[in-house]
Amino acid sequence: MDPVIKEWAYAREVMRRFGFPADDLYFHVSDAGTVTLDGVDYKVNRLVVSLVLNSQDKTFVWTIGLSNLPSKEEVHEAYLRLCETWNSQKDESEFMEAFEKSDSYKQTVPLAKALHDKGFVIGGN
Repeated sequence: MDPVIKEWAYAREVMRRFGFPADDLYFHVSDAGTVTLDGVDYKVNRLVVSLVLNSQDKTFVWTIGLSNLPSKEEVHEAYLRLCETWNSQKDESEFMEAFEKSDSYKQTVPLAKALHDKGFVIGGN
């Protein structure tokens, strides 16, 4: 499993704990684009995975990371497999243990500040 896909799930859990409804959280994949170094443009052949929050008449994009998978279709397939796996688990202890060690969990305070700065009310849905 691509680690950035798992991290997206942890990021989603952070947002859910902040009180944002699941229906306001979206999985988004985009091309990394171009990087310019010393006036020369280089295409980055990687895909960016983001969590998009559409709530309270605002949008917030949390860039999770670069995927190791070669195509958007494969990233989406990996995301769906992850959802199926975790939705079928009866015991959430494995997920919760990994969640508490995740980068997303460690970013809770700066994320809360960023959401507040953008005008979001945490727990206000």
